[in-house]
Amino acid sequence: MTSRTAVMTIASLNYLPYVKTLMQSVRDTNPEYRRYFFLADKKSDVLEGTQDLFETVEADQLGIDHFEDMTLRYDVMEFNTAIKPFAIEWLFENTDVNHVIYLDPDIRVYRRLTELNELLAGEASAVVTPHLTRPLTDGKLPNDYHMLQAGVFNLGFIAVSRRQEARDFVRWWGERLRTLCHAEPSRNLFTDQRWVDLAPCFLSDLRVFRSHAYNVAYWNLAQRNVVEREGRFHIDGEELAFFHFSGLDRGKTKLVSKHQDRLNWDDLGSLQRLFQDYRNALFENDWGSATSAPYYYDRVGNLELKPIIRKLYSEVHSDPADPEAANEQAIIAMCNAPAGLEADGMGRVSKLMNYIYNARPDLRTVFQLNDPDGISRFVDWYEWSGKNEYSLDNRLLPKPLSATCMSAGAPQEAVEPTLHPNAQRSRSFRAWRKVRKWWLDRH
Repeated sequence: MTSRTAVMTIASLNYLPYVKTLMQSVRDTNPEYRRYFFLADKKSDVLEGTQDLFETVEADQLGIDHFEDMTLRYDVMEFNTAIKPFAIEWLFENTDVNHVIYLDPDIRVYRRLTELNELLAGEASAVVTPHLTRPLTDGKLPNDYHMLQAGVFNLGFIAVSRRQEARDFVRWWGERLRTLCHAEPSRNLFTDQRWVDLAPCFLSDLRVFRSHAYNVAYWNLAQRNVVEREGRFHIDGEELAFFHFSGLDRGKTKLVSKHQDRLNWDDLGSLQRLFQDYRNALFENDWGSATSAPYYYDRVGNLELKPIIRKLYSEVHSDPADPEAANEQAIIAMCNAPAGLEADGMGRVSKLMNYIYNARPDLRTVFQLNDPDGISRFVDWYEWSGKNEYSLDNRLLPKPLSATCMSAGAPQEAVEPTLHPNAQRSRSFRAWRKVRKWWLDRH
């Protein structure tokens, strides 16, 4: 059975040291598995020498409808998770594997996955692990409420068989992730994970694998008893299968995870060695150099896709957009399109400006867009402050601009702001600065 099992992961080039470390651990512990790396990026020379470790498949080779649309609406984390079901289906369509095991790149495997193999050889159509098997009530973060926001199951791991109900589920999952793979808990979305909460409803042969030796991580480690025997770690009596090192920081050697405040370095006890060995393996795989690799899909043409632009794009295009809406000029035109708020001779508000305004309570407090003076002052703020706060391209400054840059509707040379511009700003502008500082301090 295992000779027709594939292990896959997904990452962009900045995570290549993690991918190498994961795949080396799979090769050393489960050599019969086939290893695939789905690159949510574009190939570069940093992949040289990896052919024997894994087969690389670029995301744009998966045949995803409206692929360009997905690269625009999602940031790097969202996009990496959004293509997961498409990569699983690609393996079933293009290879003869019977089972696909997905592992996040920041996982390391420590032994043969015998129990998982047995589940897949039996009646399981898919296998998942729950975030928690007991309540978290110690007042630390994350707690069980946060797990409801993130999803019942941790999708750093999922195993899927070729069975029909599993493939039907994967296809449905992919359709939802085309446009609804955002990390927005306020909308009941957390990338690909929340959708799999429905798996027990849709899959009659789903296995919720409760082994404490699988997918050990910061969110469940405090609930598990760790014992080291003869150089191997045992979790609640089972030998550790794989550990999920989520939230490490290359510059912080004693950080357990940046996503929690429950565990300190001293709390790890003998597991400190596990973390140190893993960090050493990452450095041996060029941790630090590859992390600076630019993300290919952070730009369209010469336009950098800032997060606020992606959010506006997703709002404007709730359904997948056609390719002609996914080019540089179309994105600029979308951002600069009028929002229907203008002050004659004093500027107008674009869709991007209006989106920023509606997302910011501090701006809504200070600038009232129901009168020309409020519009004029908001345009002035965006021209000198807002554009810089969001590091936006100069082309995302719709014409006509504020009165400082316009006269009788004709462009003039922009007036440079002083080194201390607030001293010459209006009382309302200075009030806005105070409200903004209060809002940022609270968030």
